[in-house]
Amino acid sequence: MPKTKVPQNVKPEGYWRAIGAFSIDLALTIVAIVLLYVSIGNTLIYKAVDYAGDIAKMDAFMEGTALVNIKAPKSYGYLDFQDKEGEVPAYQKYIDRVWNYFTVLCADPNSGYDINPPMTSFDNEHDFVPFTGEKTVENIGKWVYDHYFTSNLWKAPVKEGTQDPDYSKAPIPAEDPTGREAKLKTAMYDVSTTTPKGTYVFTVSHILAQNKYAALAKTERLHGWFAWMPWFAVAPVIFFFVIPVASRNGRTIGKRIVGTAVLGSDGYTAKKLNIVLHYFFPTIYWFILMLPYQGITFPLFVLLLLVEYMTLVMTHNHQSIHDKIAQTIVVNAKQSTWFASREDEEEYLKSHPNSYVAKLRRDEEWESNPRYAATTAAIAAQDAIVDSTTIGRARKEAEAISSFDEFERKSDEDYARRESEAKANSELQEEPEEELSEQQKQELADLAKMEGLSEEEGSAALEEEEPEGEEDDFADKK
Repeated sequence: MPKTKVPQNVKPEGYWRAIGAFSIDLALTIVAIVLLYVSIGNTLIYKAVDYAGDIAKMDAFMEGTALVNIKAPKSYGYLDFQDKEGEVPAYQKYIDRVWNYFTVLCADPNSGYDINPPMTSFDNEHDFVPFTGEKTVENIGKWVYDHYFTSNLWKAPVKEGTQDPDYSKAPIPAEDPTGREAKLKTAMYDVSTTTPKGTYVFTVSHILAQNKYAALAKTERLHGWFAWMPWFAVAPVIFFFVIPVASRNGRTIGKRIVGTAVLGSDGYTAKKLNIVLHYFFPTIYWFILMLPYQGITFPLFVLLLLVEYMTLVMTHNHQSIHDKIAQTIVVNAKQSTWFASREDEEEYLKSHPNSYVAKLRRDEEWESNPRYAATTAAIAAQDAIVDSTTIGRARKEAEAISSFDEFERKSDEDYARRESEAKANSELQEEPEEELSEQQKQELADLAKMEGLSEEEGSAALEEEEPEGEEDDFADKK
């Protein structure tokens, strides 16, 4: 795609102005989303979908296991039992609850807790091995021993009158637990690492993988989405589409504050369709956030914004992707002068020949003149000459200059003067020759006829006679 040349009186916006305008509009949008959610979503919509009922059902399901803290802030938490004098050891509390969950709740087909939920592993290190066989307490107990109490810290009690392990009863410490309570507790619930682990933690993972819990959680998320997402559509549409499309020169509130405006890519006032396209695509980005896959949608939203900004930074006239599609350009409104159309600009230049815009147009015409390149080359060649004269002149100029800013100012003035002189000389050289008057043309024709000369030869003869006539007239006057 060829680069779009905009007039010199139109200045594309800078990077920081683009960030500033977007940040202001983004902040206003987020504030509007929160206010709409608090005033409408958190009251009317939550009540309409019975969101409180969803939470109560999830709490009841988790509380029935006796393995989760349902009062933990924001989400369910682990139970953190501590060893206290006069109470059952902490490790025993974990064992009793884990054993009850598997051998009682999961063994009951009507409880809603499935012994084989849809899971493949407890974490990245421990695979889940499904239970097979008849759901008896002893069979489930044997399965629990094989996959949950694999440490040599535990053993099964023996059946009365035999040495055979009794898998229908909860595990006991393999050795005297006195003085080893902390180690036994860590085997059940280890919080020494970033991610908790242990038999108790694996059991909670088993609960969270239950089909019933997944269904309850899905309903809760869906109803929460109903309360939030409408405002993710309404607020961005207001601040990123309705306001700029309805305003003059496509200015959002952020653009008004930082002083930018949207024009056509040619530097003239943009058509309404171009403004609509300019804001259509950024608005669509917001709708991506409405999709229920937040693990994907939010990173995608951020990625699209980064691509847009990088395109703005690296392209000509600082045009982002939606600018190129809409054929628009965002300009610094405080440093730009623009017109509705080229015709309006021409009329203005005719009525204001000495205006700043007219001067810029004359400069643009001069720069497009083939003589401009030759002139700048000649000035550069002149500046490149180093002899005693130029060195002496430069030394005197340097002595008269008191600061670097003054040096740059005088250099710019000198260059502008020489360029102006070259431009004036060029205009003189390009002046067309005056046309012959009718009388001169007739004399030329008569002379050619009398002398038998061609028209060109007659013209040359006429030019030779004119100085003599002027001298005679001058002599007579004297």
